[in-house]
Amino acid sequence: MNSPVELPAGDRSEVEQVLDEALRAARASTGADPERLAALRESALAALPEILTAAEPQYRRFAALRDRQRAADQGERGVVALRGEGGGTAKRRGGAGGLLVTFALIPVLAGSSALVFLLLGYALRLASPEPSVAAPMRSVGWAFALLASGGALVAVGALWVAALRNGATSIRASAPAPGAALTEEVATARGAWRRALLEQGFAPLLRRELADAPPAEGRTPRLRYSSPHFSSPEFSSGGEARDAEARGRPGEGRAPGYHPDYARPGYAGPDFTGPSEEP
Repeated sequence: MNSPVELPAGDRSEVEQVLDEALRAARASTGADPERLAALRESALAALPEILTAAEPQYRRFAALRDRQRAADQGERGVVALRGEGGGTAKRRGGAGGLLVTFALIPVLAGSSALVFLLLGYALRLASPEPSVAAPMRSVGWAFALLASGGALVAVGALWVAALRNGATSIRASAPAPGAALTEEVATARGAWRRALLEQGFAPLLRRELADAPPAEGRTPRLRYSSPHFSSPEFSSGGEARDAEARGRPGEGRAPGYHPDYARPGYAGPDFTGPSEEP
């Protein structure tokens, strides 16, 4: 499986379905526009041989199980066709069913005849003189009674054999089909192959493509803020302020936010004179 051409048409469509699922997930997580998604699809299709190689073990198992299932289905269809062609068996089974009905009817008819002949034979025996047909009628009645008994035994045996045969047929029909487990294995292998395509093939490729892509134009950039730099105000010296006042411009030479500097006052002791020096 070195080229996407080696995939059958049905498998190629499944690969594209998995790719569409991966693109939908990428759009939901990154918010890419349709044009970007179309470009990603083209890139993924171009890298399809690499992606198929990543999921090659899962695909080989899925293909092998699928071939086994197809062979099993063809074998079952052949058996059904052979059963359909074997009409002689069905006819024999139909003849056996008719024979069972005959065996069931013989005891009923023979018993009814025996009852009629015996009643008439013994009823004519009460007549005086006894008719000549009374004794033969009683003999025929007993013969029909024996036939009814034997037919009942045969009918019971035939019904028992038919019940055993039908029970075995119903057990075979209720048994699970041998292809059911194989069908489940094929479905499991197909799911594993699709997961491998998504997780080991398409998803890593789309992540790489989206990580290497430049940011789209028109998208609001992230703003980064730096801490402001503050500097202390520059104060002019007291001499410059005095010079400005001397020039008649008391506000010149003062920086914004100027605060005047105050010096400590100088105090001197008072000069006292003696009493002789008072005027």
